[in-house]
Amino acid sequence: MGLPIFSNEKNELTGILGPVSDYLEINEKYVKAIETALGSQAQHIIVENNQAASAAIRLLTKERLGRVTLLPISTINGHQLNPNVIREAQAVPGFIGVAADLVTMPNNLSKIKAFLLGTTIIADKLDSAINISKQINHRTRIVTLDGQVVNAGGSLTGGANRNDNQGVLVQKKRIGSLE
Repeated sequence: MGLPIFSNEKNELTGILGPVSDYLEINEKYVKAIETALGSQAQHIIVENNQAASAAIRLLTKERLGRVTLLPISTINGHQLNPNVIREAQAVPGFIGVAADLVTMPNNLSKIKAFLLGTTIIADKLDSAINISKQINHRTRIVTLDGQVVNAGGSLTGGANRNDNQGVLVQKKRIGSLE
């Protein structure tokens, strides 16, 4: 998979797999929640190892091509919620699951998936998310199916724009359904 910023340098660079969004498979009903949970992380670039990441960063710096976050498969460690937190959250109506469990990625990217989504809970709606957050003492972020967020600590993020700008995952899903 080629990346536009690296297309002219493909002979110099090896070990670059591509953006996270290229490797995610998401059930349609979870796309908005996962898109919100990931935010710009959907565009982070997966690479094989630190050597590939270092080479890419050197090139980006030398050619002043911009900045990127690289996720080396060989060094990323996944995150997961304490099973007790999950049990407490499951007891509240509206709990859907842990975000990492609601998406599919190739097996070799399981740590990347857990790193990005392993500590985010998905709930059906905002009231449920607030109740789950209270139940688990505001220990982790909860995202609703329509993209509202109850952050760790208890703050809330939400709303909608007039033009519902769709992120890369929503656009990818829409293109897939049109094909």
